[in-house]
Amino acid sequence: MSEGKKRAKGPPMGPPSLSSSPEQPRRKVPRITQTIPPELNTPHTSDIEYQSSFNPSSQQPSDDPIGSSSPAAYDDVITTDEDLQAISIARLRFSTYPDKARELLERQPFRVEGWCKLVNKAPTKEGGYIQLSDRGVNKFAILQEVVCWAGGKYLVEKNDQASHLCNHRSCKVPEHLAVESAIKNNARKNCRVWVNCPHCPKKIIVCIHDPVCIKFCEGFNSMEDLTFRGVCSWQ
Repeated sequence: MSEGKKRAKGPPMGPPSLSSSPEQPRRKVPRITQTIPPELNTPHTSDIEYQSSFNPSSQQPSDDPIGSSSPAAYDDVITTDEDLQAISIARLRFSTYPDKARELLERQPFRVEGWCKLVNKAPTKEGGYIQLSDRGVNKFAILQEVVCWAGGKYLVEKNDQASHLCNHRSCKVPEHLAVESAIKNNARKNCRVWVNCPHCPKKIIVCIHDPVCIKFCEGFNSMEDLTFRGVCSWQ
């Protein structure tokens, strides 16, 4: 090629520019404050304890097991990818920050029974669960899950279950819930927890479980208080 002949221009050397590729359509990410369709935005007035799919006859303290293998409770709520994504974001937020989970629980109406705070909600359907909503995201979690998160507890193992030590299905006190295996959870059935001492006004703890089951006793502020002040010295 002669020096006088100009080299034909070609594309610049090096990696191709990102701007040269055709623009891809961007997927819209829903905001947490998105508006839920009216048919999904129904008032929350319901729920019962979480029943294990493989142990439907379970009676709490082993009768509210939420298991990691239990079926999803949101099948009747999730209708679009956006609904699913909003629910996933809400679950991530509350499971990551226990203080936010506690704030959500504090906003739930309740009645006091003994040492328990029982949420005033009923099942959305027969055999259903108390489902909570927040900021327009409807029914994104089950009560027992939020109680677990508020206490910094998580269902990690395949057979983990959430067990209410107080034997109240709708109790929202995080300290009254433990995560344990199905075997340990079911072993709590019919536990008497404590009995009256035949020799003095105090009690004798007969519960052999760890953590100990919770049974209300008049004159004490909690199970810990009963164990500290109300147990017979003979024991």
